[in-house]
Amino acid sequence: MILRDYERKELQKELDAKKVQKIAILGLGNAGKTSIVKSVLYQFEALMSLAPTKSVERTSIEFLGRELLIWDFGGQERYRQNYLNNPKKYFEGIRYIYYIVDSQDTKNLRESMAYFLKTFEKAIEFSPNAKLYLFFHKIDPEYSGSVDFTKVENEFLEEILPKVQAKANNPPAIFHTSIHHPLSVISAFTQPMLSNEDIYETLCKTIGQFCKENALNFGILFTKNFFEIGNFTNPDHLQSNIKTLSAYLKEFDFSGFEGKFPQFTVGFNQIYTKKFFITVGEEFPFYFCIGVNTIAVPKDIAVLLEKVEDFTTNIKKVLINSEIIRIGILRTEKIVKTYYFDDF
Repeated sequence: MILRDYERKELQKELDAKKVQKIAILGLGNAGKTSIVKSVLYQFEALMSLAPTKSVERTSIEFLGRELLIWDFGGQERYRQNYLNNPKKYFEGIRYIYYIVDSQDTKNLRESMAYFLKTFEKAIEFSPNAKLYLFFHKIDPEYSGSVDFTKVENEFLEEILPKVQAKANNPPAIFHTSIHHPLSVISAFTQPMLSNEDIYETLCKTIGQFCKENALNFGILFTKNFFEIGNFTNPDHLQSNIKTLSAYLKEFDFSGFEGKFPQFTVGFNQIYTKKFFITVGEEFPFYFCIGVNTIAVPKDIAVLLEKVEDFTTNIKKVLINSEIIRIGILRTEKIVKTYYFDDF
């Protein structure tokens, strides 16, 4: 039996009061759903030994003061049929739907299209306000196979978009992801949590400007549990920078980090991290991490670190202005301009 409108609204009020958001991760078996969750949780050591998810695996994590309930839906056929036969149990109360398409699996592409449309129908019926995101996954940086990823994406969208647009208010957001490019997964996963891509783009642009002005290899802003909310990496050293960040974020113990600048070297990068807090009812920690080429480290590194201090002070103003830390989503309708530091 479907909940009446007023009952659904009461349920949503209760979830909002508890600051809980349900995320459904859907797709065929072996599409990479569980690997995406593991990447977000930074359990990289488990990526090579993942077993197929049995039925629904639930994970609870915290993001900006809001609890996220991640439902990783097993993609084997017997499980898929169970979800569709019991839609109220599985599709009610969803805030975000991430549908994962294996871009390398052209053999099962049409099956994936059909499953997407079936799950979309159930989601619209039981969670009409859910937001939809498509991950075209396994677009690996060093892929050498014969699959044309653009053709796969176009074929999938041509099939599903007309039916989605007929029933949904907004078209799905589209991301291109690969576990070999961890930032692509983490960015795709966390951007919807901000509920406004403008703030993400603003942070990326300002971080990029800062990195270019100071000849940095990369800069990244993230919260605890490494939810990335803005980044820049030198395109000339993209792959090495990604590997460096992955190693650093996996090995460094942020739980005990008190805000000083530890020297940490990985490969050709010397890494520094600044921790700062924003207080709205309670304190929320943020981290700004920079990568300096080891052969071009300034003699007076203290000058650079002072610039980082000033930079994070201005970033705090952007974050406070958007109030993303109060309830996990932006309270402003739109950030209408890109913030540059001369504005403060």
